[in-house]
Amino acid sequence: MTWPSKWTSRRRHRQPGRARRRLLRDLVSYLRIDAIDLVFLCRSTPFLKLQVARTGKPVYEAEPGLFAAFCSRAAREQGDGRVLERGADEYLRREIEVEPGG
Repeated sequence: MTWPSKWTSRRRHRQPGRARRRLLRDLVSYLRIDAIDLVFLCRSTPFLKLQVARTGKPVYEAEPGLFAAFCSRAAREQGDGRVLERGADEYLRREIEVEPGG
């Protein structure tokens, strides 16, 4: 995993789809395999980011500490999602407990 990648920023490319295809083509050519699932972490779910933070190993960092910052941000995003899930669960529990007609 490369973090950050010149391919992850929309501002650097006017045509992000073309950049993604070019990156995928380059990876397939370099690794000599075509079974690659390319995921842009900046647009992925908090769950996937947290899994990468837990199990991923950075191959390259433009600056030392960028992967650690990503891991910290991923944990905070996942924590935010859990707070919302708990709130939704509590709301549903209260709604279910209300007796019909009352």
